[in-house]
Amino acid sequence: MLNIYNRFPLILILSSFGPYLLLQLGLRLEQLVVYPLAYLMVMVLLFKKAKIVQPAMIMLILWGYSFFYLLVRSLMNEASITSMLNEVDNFLLPCAVLVIFSGFITQTEERLKDKIISASKLVVSLLSINACWTILGMVTDLTAINKLFWGGDTAINAATMGRYSGIFNQPAEAGTMYSIGIVLWLYIVDVVGLKTRHIFSLMLMIIGGLLTVSKVFLFGGLLLLLIGVVQTKTIRKRILKLLFLFSVLAVAPFYYLTQTWSGLNYLLRFLDFESSENIVNLLSAGRYGEGSQQSRFFSEIWSENPLIGKGFGHLVTYDSGFFHFFGNGGIIALVMYVVILLFFVSMSLKFAKLFNNSESKMFSRLTMLIILGSFGVPVLTLNRISVVLWVMVGLLLQYYWVQKKAVSPVTSTAKHKEKRGFAPQQIHS
Repeated sequence: MLNIYNRFPLILILSSFGPYLLLQLGLRLEQLVVYPLAYLMVMVLLFKKAKIVQPAMIMLILWGYSFFYLLVRSLMNEASITSMLNEVDNFLLPCAVLVIFSGFITQTEERLKDKIISASKLVVSLLSINACWTILGMVTDLTAINKLFWGGDTAINAATMGRYSGIFNQPAEAGTMYSIGIVLWLYIVDVVGLKTRHIFSLMLMIIGGLLTVSKVFLFGGLLLLLIGVVQTKTIRKRILKLLFLFSVLAVAPFYYLTQTWSGLNYLLRFLDFESSENIVNLLSAGRYGEGSQQSRFFSEIWSENPLIGKGFGHLVTYDSGFFHFFGNGGIIALVMYVVILLFFVSMSLKFAKLFNNSESKMFSRLTMLIILGSFGVPVLTLNRISVVLWVMVGLLLQYYWVQKKAVSPVTSTAKHKEKRGFAPQQIHS
């Protein structure tokens, strides 16, 4: 049982990169993996074979309560069953993943650290493969195979603008996943050191992210990469090697892209500071600002049901995590979402204050990505991305809890001795 349990994170991550099994029903491989594993963990918890991870359980309660409210709100209105079920799945998958990580079978810090490293390496490897697959798709028609993974035609429409995302249907999905990959890459390098293969995988993820022309990647993933390079000692010490090898490895691919990639001009718009286009419209692709799509949706909901929103299945487009909650559940749901984000921030501060290690830095960077990305996409419920993101969050919360439990007895003993007058003696030289 323990061996199977230790492989849960890898199984979940692999399933999130899997195909649609029944495209007409929207049935994905990850759904057939996540929900049974969550049911198994519930059985383990009921029979008290696992210990509760308090921060993961708190997160589960916050998210579960939000989902319950939105579900009840949605049942009050008539809506398309298909679109409603899709939204239910978007919110239920994070619940299921949190259930899996809200309890754990006997784990040590070392074992949990190994699981985080293995999960991070798997995500980076899969994204590197997807980047290669994307480049191959630019010169060879892979549409027939990719359709098994897309579940829609967004990727085909995006390709007409030179935006490519491999197995991901939406460029925003791919850009967010590559941003997560950047965060995990920084963690790997911080823990095991900078190797040549790491530079190669970074180059592939940057190319893959650029090909999506996703604002989440351009202004989230790359920003976190710059911050991480400054923060990570192993990179700072070998920055010259990083820059040299990266430039050598990247010259040919980037030159090829500049000559053949139709989306280059679309990307360079963000560097045209003399453009007359409104910066807000440019960065949001016209989604914000006066007369934009989001402002029209917001006005519609504000005039009809500002407090409780419209419920699942009434809005097709969600270009923001904040609007996702507001559109479905009004101001009440929006407040719930802000509380969830504040819990992420609170855990980041606690993690950094207690340990300030590689894991706490990764949690802080993921929190930054979730908050920044929420202005452009519903990061926490995004198709394919949510399972990977919540798996990493779950592992880190487990690691935090195990570390805290290991430190607490020592701290409590020291305080107890100090109260009884057995304070440690100072040695003067």
